[in-house]
Amino acid sequence: MKKFLIISAILLLAIGAGYYMWRTYPYSTGSRTGFLVKLSKKGYVIKTMEGQMNLGGLQNGILETWSFSIRDKALYHQLEALEGKKLRLEYDEVNDSFFWMGDTNYFITGYQEKE
Repeated sequence: MKKFLIISAILLLAIGAGYYMWRTYPYSTGSRTGFLVKLSKKGYVIKTMEGQMNLGGLQNGILETWSFSIRDKALYHQLEALEGKKLRLEYDEVNDSFFWMGDTNYFITGYQEKE
């Protein structure tokens, strides 16, 4: 019985680790350029850092915006100083994020200020 419990615990941990890695695996990387229009910390208990960028186009008469999440606090504070400016944001897109990571599947990894 003890051997069964140990094997079951190891199997459960392996399945859990695999599931976590599948959900958070960055399957796409890229960048988008636009004006940073919003940064916020959202959540009732666990605060996540979120943002929106105006991409400059119109779809059905509505400005096209792109929502993203930020994991790194230092990067969040750097972007706070650049709100309203034109930026090129680099991101990783994951399969599906957990609720404590952010509201979106796009996570900012870096930026460049544009003129």
